[in-house]
Amino acid sequence: MFNRFDWKKADDRAKLVEKLQKKQLFIGSTDTVFGLMGAVFPDVRHKIDAVKQRRGKPYLVLVDSMGQVVQLADVAKLGIKAFLEVLWPAPVTVILPKNSNAPDYVGSADSVAIRMPNHLPLREICGYFDYGLYSTSANISGQAIPEGLDQVDTAILDACCCVISDDQKSDKVASTIIDLTSDDLKMVRHGSVSEQKIRELFDSVKQ
Repeated sequence: MFNRFDWKKADDRAKLVEKLQKKQLFIGSTDTVFGLMGAVFPDVRHKIDAVKQRRGKPYLVLVDSMGQVVQLADVAKLGIKAFLEVLWPAPVTVILPKNSNAPDYVGSADSVAIRMPNHLPLREICGYFDYGLYSTSANISGQAIPEGLDQVDTAILDACCCVISDDQKSDKVASTIIDLTSDDLKMVRHGSVSEQKIRELFDSVKQ
């Protein structure tokens, strides 16, 4: 039976960190949909693969700061770092060129998807780990993304040490995904933040 924790309680967050250090998985509310998460370790990536019944696809990484971003991604290109600093924290995932020093169990061979969530307790947890947290939707591959805990498959719940949630409003919409691995911004998935707003931010930084 999994534990039920509250994001607002410091003791619960401390217990969660202890479990993540032991490479356990958890389900948590975020600034988007409920996520299946774990600390960025190679063993944890394999566990998430097994639970979601998928192979070969990288997971996005949640970070607490630009300090973690630069460890994983190359943001030296003119304007990228400045854009991310005005964009985040937000429900927007950004695919970036991978830092050559980043571990091979993060992202793909040449890119990594990163998000700095607009959820302070979640960012706090990210900060306890060198590379933040893996995050993915709390569903088995091919099934619908759950809009609430009651829709999460029991196989997912059984694989997790706890569920942690709060009363922060959820849009029940996945994050917007953009690609910045080339010279121009590319939309990959429409989500919580509109393409118009993102492009306006991007263009304002580029000017």
